Amino acid sequence: MPRIPLRIIGLTLMLVTIACQSAAPTEQATVAPAATATQAAPPASPTPAPTNTTAATVTKVPSATPQRTATAEAKASATAQALAALVSEDLTAYGLSVTQGHLGWVEKSMRVTADEYGETLYNSPDEKYSAADFVLQTELTWNTSSGLAGCGLILRAEANFEKGKQYRLLFVRLQNLPLWDMSIYDDGLLVQDIRFQTSSALNDQQGSTNKIAVVAEGSKFTLYANSEKIGSITDNRLTQGRIGFIASQESGETSCLFENSWLWVLKDAK
Repeated sequence: MPRIPLRIIGLTLMLVTIACQSAAPTEQATVAPAATATQAAPPASPTPAPTNTTAATVTKVPSATPQRTATAEAKASATAQALAALVSEDLTAYGLSVTQGHLGWVEKSMRVTADEYGETLYNSPDEKYSAADFVLQTELTWNTSSGLAGCGLILRAEANFEKGKQYRLLFVRLQNLPLWDMSIYDDGLLVQDIRFQTSSALNDQQGSTNKIAVVAEGSKFTLYANSEKIGSITDNRLTQGRIGFIASQESGETSCLFENSWLWVLKDAK
């Protein structure tokens, strides 16, 4: 219940007394005015505090944000330099250097596993990244339970791996022969088998690992396995596109593990 100021109580008593002396006593002179006067004067309640609190909160946030951004950019730059240093030796072995192009992406580990009949599966470290000329290297470990199966790379693919045009470079174990196959696909169907041959540079034992590299410059593709050149192909039908990994099999289960993978871009896609 609100406290009634003393001055209002005194004024009310004085008015009641005058009314009693000058007129006949009625209930009308003593009821409504007092109640109305009491409720019409609510105490003032100034509220400056919320304004000060809001101002203090606003000034703290912006000051920390630039520091976090600068730190993140510095770390990203240092990481990019360190990664470029790691690929420098391999680029030199392929007749290139870190002064040509830039790092596209790095993927520490990615596994693609097919376990259904006639299945082909895809994956990519970066679903939007596209390049024209590049060096792609990965350490590929394969485990297959069927005779006709392979692990490999998707090169210069259109946006949709399943339906788009693309080059496929597959490494296959067939009747204990280490094979590699370069072909072009469209809408999931083979358009042309460009090259299919064996290579003694490939280790085809179950669970074995091969360091695979592709240097794509214009219409020329140079292929390496375990630092040894295994072939060179010329084809100009696809000039740029996405890069990815693939596992393909006739039956059983095929597990393809891609480790320490990196893409060095010599020419960006348009």
